[in-house]
Parts: sequence; structure tokens; C-alpha cells
Amino acid sequence: MTNTFLKYAFFVIALIGSYGCPTKNNDSFNGFKFIGALIVFRHGARGPLSPLRNLNQINCNQMQSQAFKQYTTFLKDFITAGHFEKFEGPFLSYPALPLSSKCSLNDLTSLGVSQLISVGKLAGQRISQSSNISEISLKAFSTRYRRTVQSLWAFLYGFIGENNMSSMQVNVQQNQAVTYCEPYCKCDLASQLESRHDLMLTKLLGPAEKSTLKRMAHILYGTEGAKNVGTRHVKDGILTHICHNITLPCSVSDKCINNADIATAQSFLTKESRATLSSKTFKQMALLKAYGIIQRIMQFGVNSLGAHKKSESPMFFVYSGHDMTLEPLLSTLSVYGGVPPSFATNLLVEYYVDGNFEVFLKFVFNAEEVTENVAYCDDLPCSLYRFKSNYENGLKHVFGTSNFLNICNKHFEKIP
Repeated sequence: MTNTFLKYAFFVIALIGSYGCPTKNNDSFNGFKFIGALIVFRHGARGPLSPLRNLNQINCNQMQSQAFKQYTTFLKDFITAGHFEKFEGPFLSYPALPLSSKCSLNDLTSLGVSQLISVGKLAGQRISQSSNISEISLKAFSTRYRRTVQSLWAFLYGFIGENNMSSMQVNVQQNQAVTYCEPYCKCDLASQLESRHDLMLTKLLGPAEKSTLKRMAHILYGTEGAKNVGTRHVKDGILTHICHNITLPCSVSDKCINNADIATAQSFLTKESRATLSSKTFKQMALLKAYGIIQRIMQFGVNSLGAHKKSESPMFFVYSGHDMTLEPLLSTLSVYGGVPPSFATNLLVEYYVDGNFEVFLKFVFNAEEVTENVAYCDDLPCSLYRFKSNYENGLKHVFGTSNFLNICNKHFEKIP
């Protein structure tokens, strides 16, 4: 492995993320009853967004963990026995596993499958501390992309476990919007804020950085391909190589991406992350883009309480999404470091009820409890009632009102 791989392993960390160990329930929830949970995650590692110059020479599926091999064997038998249909839902025509032994654009890789199996196992271990996995009411959502659908199936395999796969009933649904924003997707102000933020990031790029990134783009994508790619694609191309243990490329004229190039890219990405983290415009945009999924999180608590009062099984909802799903949500909750969420990043929200039928929330980010750091949780345990009240007050403080339609009809310059 080259020095570039060792010295700049941060790219691998940024791609793979961390899973940690399943944390145990803290003392503030002793005596409370578990009534449900939901999880939102980004899909696992995938192929590049745009055609790399040497794409046909890259094998994104050479890294096959024991968990991946076991899953592949199990899945073939599971499909043959006719048990897989209930997991397919509206995705009957989708392949259960990554198609190519090489590297397909945008498609999940064997590493991505392994990541979501791991996330599923950790979530299952955690939930099993409070409830019998085989008895929960399970509902799963995915966007229409193969990488999110296959990530969902890998997660369910890890979460449910082989022994329960054939007996569990799963309601699988397709979601149109990548942010799970329905019915709050259209918002003119959010679009204005996003354009303003993108312009700010563009201005961060200095002449030397621009020259280096342009040269890296040429090496990664070829002269023609580089015309239509930006800094995001340069990072994406580098990650495709490093994550899958492939030597960084050289051009036909033997100009190679080297340590200095990677250092320049790292420096710019760090600058970009810091600017995003401190950007008022970004935080306002994130509040609006996350509005729909925040409503789902709060409504799930209400529905879980209703099911509990009827002595029904705890509910568990799964949302398989993208970095664009998690980034505004994590920013809104103040669980965000300015860096776009890595592959397999996940947020688990658990719901509990006390003897007075008041619902409380627990937030677990990448297997680590973060409730005390979450915005709108002003005390522990975190009451759903207080969370909702604080959230609406937060909207009023930023936009002058908590009414979503009224906010979205505002012009950028008229925000308080």
C-alpha cells in the first residue's frame, strides 16, 4: 500500500464511517416502557457518480467480508425458497445484490452491503435489550435507487437475523423524495438559501486549489469527462480508489495524483466543512429541508403511544436514504460536524413511555447515544412534548413563524 493510502486514511474514514458498539439504555429510562423506534441511514459504499477514466479496470467488489459471503449464500437459498418476495415490495425487478464484479456507476458495492449488515446487527442488538425483535411491527421505506434498496435489504438481514427472516412480516414502501419530506417538499425559500450557500462555497476555492483540483479531475475523469465535474466528483473519484484498495491513477502522460494533491484536497474540504458548520444560511436551509422528516419523527411517537395503549407490538420504521437525507436532519438536531454524512451513517430514535403515558425520546447516532447534545432536548429524559414545543419555538426564532407555508413564502432578505 502506498504512502498516500497511509498518510491520508481520513478519506477512508470519511467514506466508511464508524459503527462503534451498541450502547446500553441509560439510567434515566429505568421504569419506562419501550414502545418503538425508527432509524434513518445513508446507503452503503457505492461506485462513482461519474465515469472514471479507468472505470473498467476497477473492481469495487473485491473486498468481500465474511458477513457478505454468508449473506450471499443465505440470500440465494432464501430467494429459491420463495421467501424473499415479502421483502421486495414495489422493488420486484431490482437485483438483490450488486450486479457487477467490477464497478458500476452509483451502484452499491460488496463493501456497502457489509456496512449495512453491520448497522442492522448493531441496531438489532440494541433494540433486543428492550423488545423481542420477532414481535415488533416492521415497516421499511426506500428511495427508488438500487443502492438504497439493496442497502435496505442488507440492513434488514442484519437487524432481523437469519432465524427470523422467513417468519417476519415486513411492509416495504417506495418513497419519491430523497429527503422524505412529503408533504413538505416544495419550499421556495429553501431553494433560495441553497443557492446562496452553494455560491458561498464556490467563492472559497482559491486559484491554487482550483488549479490542483482541475488537474486531479483530468487524471480521474479524462479531459472530456473533467469538463462536467466539480470538487464533489474529485473527492468521489479519490474515495472510489482508496476505499476499494486501488492505487490512485495516473494520466496517459504519466502525471499522477500524489500526496501533495491529496493534501490540497483535504485542506479545501476542511475549509468547506468549517464554513458550512458556521453558516447561518446553511442552518436555515437545513431547517426547511428537514421539516418533513422531523414531522415524521414526532408523529411516530404519537402513533407508537396509540399502539401501546391498544396493547399492540412496538413499531420499528426504517428509512433507507442518502447523504441529502441525513445532512439537513443532523444539522437541525445539532448532531453535525460540517462534513457530509459518510456511507452507512445512521440515526436511531427510540421511543419510551412512562406511567403517565408521556412519550420520551432517545437519539443514537452511529451507535453512540447523543440525546443530551440534541437541539430541542432541554432536559433528560427528552420529552416528546418538550421537543415539539422547543422545535416550533426554534422555527419562530429563526423565521418569525412556525407555519411552514408562511416561512416558505418569505424572501431570503426578509428573514429576521
